[in-house]
Amino acid sequence: YAVASYYAGLMIVVPFYSFSLNFPKPLSKDRQKRLSIILWIYSLTWGVIIGIPGVTLKDVVYDPTGRLVTGPGLYFYGLSIAIFLLGGLFHLWRKKRQADAVERRQINLIFFGISFSSIFGIACNLVLPLFNNYDLVWLGPDFTLVLVVFMAYAIVKHHLFEIRLVATELFAALLGMVFIVQVLQSTSTFELGVRMIVLLVYGFISWQLVKSVYEEIRAKTALQELLQMKTDFLHMASHQLRTPLTAIRGMLTMLYEGDYDRDPIEKQKAVQKNVLVSVERLNNVVNDLLQSAELEKGMTGELKPGKIEPLVEQCIQTLQPNFNDKSVQLLYRSPSQGLPDIMMRADYLQQVFLNLIDNAEHYTPAGGQVEVKLYQQNQEVIFETHDTGIGIEPAELAKIFDRFYRTDHAKSMRPHGTGLGLFIVQQIITQHGGSIAAHSDGKNKGAIFTVRLPIS
Repeated sequence: YAVASYYAGLMIVVPFYSFSLNFPKPLSKDRQKRLSIILWIYSLTWGVIIGIPGVTLKDVVYDPTGRLVTGPGLYFYGLSIAIFLLGGLFHLWRKKRQADAVERRQINLIFFGISFSSIFGIACNLVLPLFNNYDLVWLGPDFTLVLVVFMAYAIVKHHLFEIRLVATELFAALLGMVFIVQVLQSTSTFELGVRMIVLLVYGFISWQLVKSVYEEIRAKTALQELLQMKTDFLHMASHQLRTPLTAIRGMLTMLYEGDYDRDPIEKQKAVQKNVLVSVERLNNVVNDLLQSAELEKGMTGELKPGKIEPLVEQCIQTLQPNFNDKSVQLLYRSPSQGLPDIMMRADYLQQVFLNLIDNAEHYTPAGGQVEVKLYQQNQEVIFETHDTGIGIEPAELAKIFDRFYRTDHAKSMRPHGTGLGLFIVQQIITQHGGSIAAHSDGKNKGAIFTVRLPIS
């Protein structure tokens, strides 16, 4: 029982640490795989050390307090508990600063529950026994119930997890414990063998049951995301397509009916220019929609080795007049030495750089500054834009690369955007094997966009 209580600690803190890294948005599949391998290796090593006779637990004295005689392995056990608990709490605290209101309430519940359980559980089961005080050892495991209560409340109140999946896993785990107890109570080799077979068959069946529930939930989630995507598209299309079409129709109708025939040439040209502007807006919306759909299927053409500097420099030259007209300073920090080739589709990457530099200009007020950097770091080429513009609220940073998402501040400055620009940029960068990240200290404090591309 005493050794089992040590294993229980392992089974609490390791999944908690994994949860803290994957909440509220899961890690990529590659990072999840690496994390799983590391945690499994550490857990197995930890489990072996706990089970070595005399290392973690030397003896049990059956006096009224149930005193445990521990070994040096207890210090490794305590250090491991502290690392995973504090690491998990740190990740939750860091993510809380960028979470939305619902996610912050979820994190607060988990944070309070794990903190309360950990402090009193460690005090009763680890700290006091180090000073030969075992009077409260029996109370330590009960504090885990506090975490269970807060986790359950978070699940039911804020839909932290799918309740059907949790219920299925709990049912499978509890029934599995019954089978394990029966195995331990076997009185003969034959009885042990039969019960082990039953336990293995039950393990396979319960795994299939949990897997089927999970797949059903995943399919339901995918359908909900698809419906939400459809709703977002209809909302965006109803505004971004209808507005220019209405303007084009109105002005062309007036031109056809001769309302401008007697007006000066300058006024007629102004009307024609307005029609062209509306057509250009409509063209941009359609292009963004078509390109986002195309990129979901993958880029066309092969990746070829090439230099990135000419692409960036051409973007600077193309957009410099816009900066001059708006009185925004554009600084380009070129690399101190030639950069290595990267595997790329030049036309796609050039669109990335144009989009990011253009965004920096659009969202930086007159008199501001945009700095573009290009340099090498380890085995990556880094492209960065630093601006002194409207900035991004911490809670919105995790959403700005989502399809159709635009911050309220961005909508007020540039009402005709589709919300697809950064989504397209992220898709292109990802399909080049790179990554993109955004950083901002908040509203009106500027923003930094960093693109990392692997060297071929």
